[in-house]
Amino acid sequence: MGSRVSEYEKAISSIVERKYEDKRVFSVQWHITDHCNLACKHCYSSNNSIRDLPLNVLKAIFDKYLKAILKWGVEGYLSLTGGEAILRSDFFELLDFIHARWEEHPVFVVSLMSNGTLIDEERVSHLKEYLPMLSHVQISLDGVNEETHDFLRGEGSFSRSKKGFSLLREGGFTTALHYVVHKGNYRDAFNILELGDELKVIRVTLSRLVPEGGGKTLEMLAPSELRDLWDYLGSRCLDYYPKGVFLARGRCDLWHLPDIASALYSLKLNSQGNAFPALYRVGQRCPVGLNGLAVDTDGTVYPCRRLPISVGNIVQDTFFKIWYSSRLLWKFRHKEEYMKGKCRDCPFLTDTQLRTLCAGGSPCISYGNCGDCFEPDPQCWFDPYSEEQREEVEKWRKRILE
Repeated sequence: MGSRVSEYEKAISSIVERKYEDKRVFSVQWHITDHCNLACKHCYSSNNSIRDLPLNVLKAIFDKYLKAILKWGVEGYLSLTGGEAILRSDFFELLDFIHARWEEHPVFVVSLMSNGTLIDEERVSHLKEYLPMLSHVQISLDGVNEETHDFLRGEGSFSRSKKGFSLLREGGFTTALHYVVHKGNYRDAFNILELGDELKVIRVTLSRLVPEGGGKTLEMLAPSELRDLWDYLGSRCLDYYPKGVFLARGRCDLWHLPDIASALYSLKLNSQGNAFPALYRVGQRCPVGLNGLAVDTDGTVYPCRRLPISVGNIVQDTFFKIWYSSRLLWKFRHKEEYMKGKCRDCPFLTDTQLRTLCAGGSPCISYGNCGDCFEPDPQCWFDPYSEEQREEVEKWRKRILE
């Protein structure tokens, strides 16, 4: 638990004094098709069933979403994915419908989550019609070279995905890179920032493998491996800030632990009546139950796509009903009452300020590992019973937050 807070403070010095509008956001990750042209080893889906809903039902679902964000007075953030979203024959018809609604109510943005292999000049040209509503495109890569990536996603997919990045960039799109890390691609992950720089992405996101679906066939990192990787990337990422390439550390993936001081400084900036940009944040409590949901292909609603516990079905229900009536979502909003094991004695749960950085890690990892999303994150290396570690946390808390 070293500290790079002085380097972090210097790296973000140019933006600290700016004022950012504090926006409340409601996010939905929407899986609009089960069709996919790849068969990734770690895919959530462990079968080949196709449960796609007809276009008129998708339109009705979107209108429910729009009604909810207008009622709540929040900004919508809608991520379209699959499967491979663009494989729907009516994909652009759906985008036309959503864009028409956006022209009437520009209170949301849309992103596309893709494997990138089917991005070509024609599709890029068509996607450009939806700018600026279509804010960015995220493409998944699971290795920094052909050998690692293609083993996980299929022969030739690495080069095709990289080509997709290039075409989107030439078309004026902002792009982001997503990487699921596990023992099979662990070594490659140490070089992911270099790849992000090469591809000129604005954001590099690393997700930890969730042992669900196909992910059960792969092996999660040990806590010590995750610690070493996060510590290394945390030390390198500041060098990429001036290049406009950001490592997404404002996530519920234990990013606060390698550099607690920087995480607390980030927390301080974000609590001073100023919406500190997410790209610069370090650490975050899991947002499940707080600002978003996931909608599966058949309309099943999950707290998060990586946490496959149904809280309703949006075909029959509304976002209002699901959001306010789900007991599970209410439990997530009060995790301090329900977490188990070492988390109950951890300052990152018991302290009202510090819990905004963690509050139990990633429930999807716990659920996939043992079937209980309120057990401690199995990859967490923080020991709340270690006097040395607790003193380190308290030292920085007093210096930065008091």
